[in-house]
Amino acid sequence: MNTHHSESGNVLLYILIAVVLLSALTFAVSQSNRGNVQQLSEDRARLLATEIVDYAEIISNAVAQLRLRGCSDTEISFENPIAAGYTNGTDTFCQIFHPDGGGITYVAPDEALGTGLEWSFSGNRYIDNVGSWSATPSERAELYTGIEGLPSEACIAINNLIGVDNPSDLPPVGNSAGFSSKFTGTYNGGNRIVLPADAGYDATVGKHAFCFEQANTQNSYVKVLIPR
Repeated sequence: MNTHHSESGNVLLYILIAVVLLSALTFAVSQSNRGNVQQLSEDRARLLATEIVDYAEIISNAVAQLRLRGCSDTEISFENPIAAGYTNGTDTFCQIFHPDGGGITYVAPDEALGTGLEWSFSGNRYIDNVGSWSATPSERAELYTGIEGLPSEACIAINNLIGVDNPSDLPPVGNSAGFSSKFTGTYNGGNRIVLPADAGYDATVGKHAFCFEQANTQNSYVKVLIPR
């Protein structure tokens, strides 16, 4: 009888040890997986940020090429089959997204950044120390592109990629990107994108591209195509 009790006790002890070891292994695996998810999230944000920055540079180069071919800044058209409201004349020679013009294809932002996002083009605002300031509002506005509604992780990754500070590891805070005013050949504003009193002023002043928290509501990326 004692032998049986001893054997039963040993079996129970082994089962308890196995349960403890299995629990420890499960916890270690879960922690490892959690770390991998976080790392993949950071990697994904960096990849998406690279796609945004690279595509904005493609657009910028196309604008430069059209200007070399004789298109004035007010003749440049961002008309495309996806984002409406950018018709500017009928001459395809000066259209960024036409084979006769810039020859590039409009590519909507990756849906991993959010649904319904689009590239915007405006001539409504300006950035201090980028162009030459003018007392006439319409003459100091820049021509720029960008995206509104980005996740903060992607916004931070963009700034890290292009050398813009993220104060306290958060996107700089600014005023408004002014993308509600779509560029169709006319510069129609003259307010700053980031005001001197904004938390993001020091990080963005003089920068031709940056991502910021727009008026405490959403994150927006802007890229100047033509400083003025």
